[in-house]
Amino acid sequence: MKLSTLRAFQYKSFKVVYFIYMSSIMIVFRGTIQLGRYFYHSASQVRRMSEVSVLVPNYYVPIYYRSIEEVSVARSWLQLSLHCIMVDFAGKQSFWKALKPPAKDKCGELLSSLCYHPSNSILTLTLIKARNLKAKDINGKSDPYVKVWLQFGDKRVEKRKTPIFTCTLNPVFNESFSFNVPWEKIRECSLDVMVMDFDNIGRNELIGRILLAGKNGSGASETKHWQDMISKPKQTIVQWHRLKPE
Repeated sequence: MKLSTLRAFQYKSFKVVYFIYMSSIMIVFRGTIQLGRYFYHSASQVRRMSEVSVLVPNYYVPIYYRSIEEVSVARSWLQLSLHCIMVDFAGKQSFWKALKPPAKDKCGELLSSLCYHPSNSILTLTLIKARNLKAKDINGKSDPYVKVWLQFGDKRVEKRKTPIFTCTLNPVFNESFSFNVPWEKIRECSLDVMVMDFDNIGRNELIGRILLAGKNGSGASETKHWQDMISKPKQTIVQWHRLKPE
């Protein structure tokens, strides 16, 4: 083979190899750029949307994930893991609870009914039951009974009371008391209803009370109950009342 022919063949071979080499480099370079852009934009989006920060004492660890699904699963797992790490299952657990002032005015409630018959001047008070009474004894219970005074103005005229119910805060009385009150005095009288706690030693304590009256009752509920009784004679008006401490 002539020298010129050999050089021409080598030159053509070099051009082919060089073209293939440069084409491969360009393909790899373009692919790298496209792949880099894809991961950059994906990472930026996921970082904005799905950054998870793990707070551990003296550490702040940001963690990034490739998809929202991974973030959701990882967040749940991290919360459960951190909770398990911070809880000492072997030791006695302690919990904080906000303190509240003692509820001095919560004495319980009383369900009662009123009925007045103008024809025979009979006023009937029925004590049905009480609920959530205030505990007065060291065992967390009370021995409740109810004492009722019929009053004309400030003058006490007649007293009635129920039997004693031991060790309960929700007694069922089902006791009815009848008083002779003329129609012309029905608006002037009142019923002082006191729920008491019986004690074997010492004085009986007041749990709570209400004043049923047409004027100056112990509350709007008690006044309304009395007025409904007057406006609806011969009908039994039943109503719950919140007991007052004094």
